[in-house]
This record gives sequence, structure tokens and C-alpha cells, in this order.
Amino acid sequence: MAGRKMKLEPEIDKQKQAIDEKIAYLETELKRLKIRKKHLRPKFRRPAVPITRTDFNKLVAKCSNRCPTGLRNAALLSIGFYGGLKISEALALKQEDIDFEGGQIHVLHGVNGRRRGVFFPIEHFGYIRKWLDMKEKMGIKKNTPIFCTTFGRKYNYNHLFERKIKGHNTITESMSKFDGVAGKMIQTSYVRALMPRLARKAGIKKRVSFHGLRHGCMLEYRKKGIDISNIQVMLGHREAATTMNCVAKVYPKNLKNACERVW
Repeated sequence: MAGRKMKLEPEIDKQKQAIDEKIAYLETELKRLKIRKKHLRPKFRRPAVPITRTDFNKLVAKCSNRCPTGLRNAALLSIGFYGGLKISEALALKQEDIDFEGGQIHVLHGVNGRRRGVFFPIEHFGYIRKWLDMKEKMGIKKNTPIFCTTFGRKYNYNHLFERKIKGHNTITESMSKFDGVAGKMIQTSYVRALMPRLARKAGIKKRVSFHGLRHGCMLEYRKKGIDISNIQVMLGHREAATTMNCVAKVYPKNLKNACERVW
């Protein structure tokens, strides 16, 4: 046994040396990539265009009043416009997070991972109530996210059908015509594709996004003369400077007044 160990020691040393060389090479490559990343041109992000109240009403009008997905989408749009929530905050909401009597929405994981309360107009809870009633009729559990998928795939083991794959007949389990799983949270990609589709149906020419609903909410608050500090709390910004920059882009009233005084 001792002789066998003596024979294996040189091979182990070679392997250790090879591993150390690979680690050193990867470390140098990582440093080179980090340096290169600093000099790369930052990716251009198009700013969100605020959605006005008129545009919001047009978008909601294009959501079906009878189809479950139409009711869900209308409720989602109302959450974004009247509550000013981000897309990730809205999709993570559950039924217990909404206080219908107090007119408040509890955002558990908001901007920067902080919890906050958003006051929601009680008279505009109608879209959400309609969707929750439809959700209950469909038999979807209450502990699922509010904005969830509306139909699921059910496996049927009693019937089998033949399908040709690569020229061979194979026997597979038959499934219903629906995809997905009912009660699962919808993806952000679905909402990003939904907004332009509704805008085309409504005849809105400008770029429409869910974040534009948040900016539209901020615009409505600022038009009514709401203080910056209150808007900051509502949006969940950590610093007031962030809110001031957003408001200046959305509603540059002070700049307009200054230009009018000069010219």
C-alpha cells in the first residue's frame, strides 16, 4: 500500500498544478472582462411615456367585460394607474394584500425590497371586485396571486392517441386543449405584449407600457397639487431627488412658467 501511495503522489501533484493554472487563467480573464465591461457603452433605455386618464379609459374599454382574461387585464390596468404600482409589485399581489374597506393596498416587496402601503380610491375598486368574483366562480383558490392564469392543462389517462414523430407512430397520453396551469402568476412578458396590443386596438399612436401607467398616476397627483414628499411615499422612492427627477420629466410646469417669464 505504501508503494502504491508513492506512485500516486506525482500524479496528484500534476493534477493540483493543472488546477492552479486553470484557476489563475480564469482569474485573469475575469479581471479583463470586468475592465472591458467598464468601457462598454451603456444600453439605451427608452423612457416610459405617461398614460393620461383619457388613454387609460380607452385601454380599459378594449378589455372584454365577459371574458375572464379581459376582466383580469382591466383590473391589472386599474392597479397600475390608480395605485402607481410597478409591474412586479402588481403581479405579486394576493387577495389578502388589498383592504377594500380602508382603501389601501399593502405592497410587501416594493422598490428596493421595502414594504409600503398605497392608498387606492375606493370608488375604483370595481374592476378588481369583478375579477375576484369571476376568479371565485372559476374555482381558483384565494391564496393564489390575484393576477393569475385562468385555465389549466388536465391530463386524461383514459384515452390515448397516436402521433407521428420522425416517421414513427407513437402512443402518448392525451391532454386537453388548454395550456398552462390555472392559478399561477402571469409572466411580465405577457403584460409587455398586452399593452401595445391594447394600444393598437384603442388607436393610441404613442408608445404604451405598464410603467407608463405609473407615470400617469404620478402626473395626475402632481396636477392636483400633491406635495413631492407624498408622491415619494406613494411610489416608494428612497430619495426625494428621484421623485423630483421623475416629476420634472412627466410634468415640467415649473420649467414652462420660467420660460414664459423669460420670453
